[in-house]
Amino acid sequence: MGERRRAGQLVVIEPAIRSPNLDCLNRLSVRSPLPLGYHLPALFGFASLEACELASVEGVIVLGSAASVHDEAPWQDRLTRWLEAVWELRVPTLGICYGHQLIARIFGARIGSAFADRRKALGFRRVRLEAPPAWAGPPRELELCVSHREAVLDCSAELAPFASSDELVHEGLAHRELPIWGLQSHPEATALFLSEHGIPPAQASRLAEGHALLDGFLALCAAGSQRRQG
Repeated sequence: MGERRRAGQLVVIEPAIRSPNLDCLNRLSVRSPLPLGYHLPALFGFASLEACELASVEGVIVLGSAASVHDEAPWQDRLTRWLEAVWELRVPTLGICYGHQLIARIFGARIGSAFADRRKALGFRRVRLEAPPAWAGPPRELELCVSHREAVLDCSAELAPFASSDELVHEGLAHRELPIWGLQSHPEATALFLSEHGIPPAQASRLAEGHALLDGFLALCAAGSQRRQG
C-alpha cells in the first residue's frame, strides 16, 4: 500500500493593521478539525505565509481588517498574488468582511461605502441565504454580527450572490466555478470581539447562528482533506 498523505492545514489570514482578534483565532483553532496556521501579513510580513507548502493547504479563511481594499498597500498586492496561486489549486477559500471585499475586488467587483452617509454598520442584522453553497446548509434567514463601513456595491460576471439583507444586496458571494466564497458579516465573532467593537458582549448568545455557519466551512475543508488522504 502507498503511504497515506498527511492531513493538510487550514490557513487563517488576518490582515489586521492594528491589533489581531486572538479570541476569534482561539475559537477557530478549537473548532477546526484540521491543524490551523495563523498569519498576520500586514503586521509581520509574509515569511510564515510564503513558507506554507501550497499542496498542504486544505482551506483558507481571510478575516476582517480596519484596512480598505482601496489602500493599495504593498502587502495587499502580495496577498492577492498568494491567493491567486492557491486558487489555481482550487483550494476552498472563505473571505470575511474585509476578506469578502478583497475577493470581490480581485474578481472585478466595485467596493465603496455601504451607506450614503458613510456610517458604520455595527451590531446584528438578518441575512437571507437564498442560494447557499452546500456547506452553508439550506436556504434560510440568519442573525449575523456585522461591523463595517464599506461593502460590495456590484457583482462581477465571475461572481454570483448567494445571500442578501435589507441593507445590502451582496451579503454573500460565490465564484461561479471555483470554491471561493465571501461573507460581509462576521460569523467568527466572539463575546470579546463584540466588546472590542463596541457591541454589548451580553449579546453573545446571538452569535450561535454565525458560528454554525462557519463550522460548515471548516467541515468542508476537513472532508476534502480526508478524501485526498484516502
